[in-house]
Amino acid sequence: MTLALKAYIESWLGKEEHDLLSARRFLEIEPVILDNACFHCQQAIGKFLKAFLVFQGRDIGRTHRTQRPKHGISIQHCTIKDFKQFPGNWKWTKTNQLI
Repeated sequence: MTLALKAYIESWLGKEEHDLLSARRFLEIEPVILDNACFHCQQAIGKFLKAFLVFQGRDIGRTHRTQRPKHGISIQHCTIKDFKQFPGNWKWTKTNQLI
């Protein structure tokens, strides 16, 4: 894996972590803002899946297009074994950076 590809995956995982942190914060405050917490959880899942697809060698293309991509992004042929490989043998630092 190239350093550029690793950095790209890390960028998606960093964004995913920020969305999870935002969701946690919305659940900690009073009154709880559940709809925003759920939104950030959904966003985190999407960003994790994008990182996973890149890790699998798939082209995720541009995001937030007004038209559907010519070849849709799909995880329908992925197995639990595929997900268990992600992030594979990478080690995590305390700041969730891949090393």
